Amino acid sequence: RRGSKGRRSRQIKRLTSDALFMAIAMGIVMSALLQVFAVPILQLLGTPPDILLEALPYLRIRGLAVPAVLIGMVTQGACIGLQDSR
Repeated sequence: RRGSKGRRSRQIKRLTSDALFMAIAMGIVMSALLQVFAVPILQLLGTPPDILLEALPYLRIRGLAVPAVLIGMVTQGACIGLQDSR
């Protein structure tokens, strides 16, 4: 029984590590895409032209937070999975 608990712990650490790596990688890619395609995204959302100039820096700044948000989601999921979220 001891061996299986240690193996499970290593598995959880490995899966959490993989999920964190993917969150960082995908967060960086998504953030970069938001920086590059901010204007077309806002236009697709129907942003009025007079608001576009004010919405653009807001979207770009918010886009920089994407990696941190994904890391937080992975961390929260890991804690809930371990039933250690208190």
